[in-house]
Amino acid sequence: MPAGRFDAYRVELTGENENALFATSSAHAVNAAATDYRTQRFMYEAWYAPQIGRYVQIHHKTFNKYGNEIGDEWVQLKNFELRNASPPDRKD
Repeated sequence: MPAGRFDAYRVELTGENENALFATSSAHAVNAAATDYRTQRFMYEAWYAPQIGRYVQIHHKTFNKYGNEIGDEWVQLKNFELRNASPPDRKD
């Protein structure tokens, strides 16, 4: 990935949500027939790197009531800089 290599745990969540609207365009959100685009099932994967204390990649897919994929999104960490957790001691 762009930010480098990390040892990571992969976590996967799957579920259903009949009330969430995945609007692919404003026309779908307004159209009464947009129920075809209502998310019926989702799959969410995250890769968590404990050495940096955050996720480094996410994959999110959504499916409509017919099982057709209506969304596929990838997010990757582009860069990372390790900073000190506490500010340096001040010597006044």
